[in-house]
Amino acid sequence: MKSSRDFENSFSESTHSGFIINPVESKSEVQAKIEPVKTVKSKIRFYATFSFAFIFICSFSGLMFLVPLVVDPALATITANFVDAPVQCRVVHSQYILGARKCAWSSCREGCTKDMYECNQVLVEYSLENEATRKQRAALFVNIKGCGYPPSVQCSSWIDEFGGLN
Repeated sequence: MKSSRDFENSFSESTHSGFIINPVESKSEVQAKIEPVKTVKSKIRFYATFSFAFIFICSFSGLMFLVPLVVDPALATITANFVDAPVQCRVVHSQYILGARKCAWSSCREGCTKDMYECNQVLVEYSLENEATRKQRAALFVNIKGCGYPPSVQCSSWIDEFGGLN
């Protein structure tokens, strides 16, 4: 027969994190008792949370790419104060420049984010058709930002077409 001292020792050895472990039971049976059973509700909650987090991350990444490529040029076009009436335009200066310090702006460049070490600068003189005497000078750009990516923007062919002196 076990004494009370033997019972206390076996009780203190079998206690783990507030659970009483029967020394006769196997370890896998004990883990099965301790591990919670995953319900359908908890699985649905997990997959819903995972799906919403994935959608949020993809949407945020898409937004970060759309802002510089779509939204910013659209807003720049709206605020550019373009005239609606047609104008008479002629190229008065066209120059190909090499050197980062000399390229403050470029009429056309392939790639909006790369550094400019070479640039084409095209200056035009224009006047409204009804105001032929009043002429203004401006830089000519391939689009509102002056940059783009192939195949929509091919700077070499654009300069050949629009960069020649008139």
